[in-house]
Amino acid sequence: MPPLKIIYIGGWGRSGSSLLANVLGSYAQLASVGELRYLWDRGLIENKRCGCGQPFRDCDFWPAALADAGLPAAAGAAARFAARVGSRATLAQIRALLTGSIEHYQRRHAGEIARLRALYLAAARRAGVDTLVDASKTPPYVINLLGQPGVELCFLHLLRDPRAVAWSWSRRRASGEADDDYLPRYSAFKCALYWNAFNLFALAFRKRPGVRYLRLRYEDFARAPRASVERILREFGCAPDGLDWEGPRSLEVQPQHSISGNPSRFRTGTVTIRADEEWRNRLPAARRRLVTTLCAPLLPVFGYPLRHVTAPLAAEAADEARH
Repeated sequence: MPPLKIIYIGGWGRSGSSLLANVLGSYAQLASVGELRYLWDRGLIENKRCGCGQPFRDCDFWPAALADAGLPAAAGAAARFAARVGSRATLAQIRALLTGSIEHYQRRHAGEIARLRALYLAAARRAGVDTLVDASKTPPYVINLLGQPGVELCFLHLLRDPRAVAWSWSRRRASGEADDDYLPRYSAFKCALYWNAFNLFALAFRKRPGVRYLRLRYEDFARAPRASVERILREFGCAPDGLDWEGPRSLEVQPQHSISGNPSRFRTGTVTIRADEEWRNRLPAARRRLVTTLCAPLLPVFGYPLRHVTAPLAAEAADEARH
């Protein structure tokens, strides 16, 4: 039996991961699970909506996958999983990554990691695919998947100009969960620090044994989405079957059983991908200078200019690619 391929989208938020995961998941042998690291708290405990539109506990996919994997659905057990290997374990995962104590972390949480692996396998069987796309983004979470039997890990390092990211995090945006529920917001200072840290953590997997690594900039994806996606499939050895592009930018996005993420994960049907360049004309100069200064050492590493360039057409702050 061939191993389950997991394409893990890593980096910092507001870089296009929800959209890219949905596009990849629309291929015949791929499915997006969204941000699976949040399954325990945002799914089991808070009962937020799956990408199919149903509340988590009413979804016909995830409760069945949990049962297949032998995982308890009780809130207490979910809280323990979140604290040990999920979204509440980030500091422990960062510490293990930085200190080279990944094996110690994996031994300490061997039971939870084995069940987490079983959940990925059960989700793939339920979806009828050989590749899952996990857009959890937080790079240190990946240590849960390193060296797991029957799993082939592909790390897709997705990043975006930090000034665009800072603008996106500053805006008030609905979460898609309820009328009065909004996504969190971060200051430009905090956003720049996270951008630096998460992209440095992602680089730790560039030459990691047993991990396929590929880096993609949001700007390149938005400029040539079809070519970018076909490159991902080619590099990671995935079959490009079951999805007909309507030209280089438009495609039919299929519903996905995705956990958490940007509201764009609920969008299905024909989607046209264009770059969102609104930040070039809307990000205040003081914030732009702050982010540029804080991120200056890494900007040229990832091919971003130090100087700001105003967008020629502000109206082209287009929306399907917004993140």
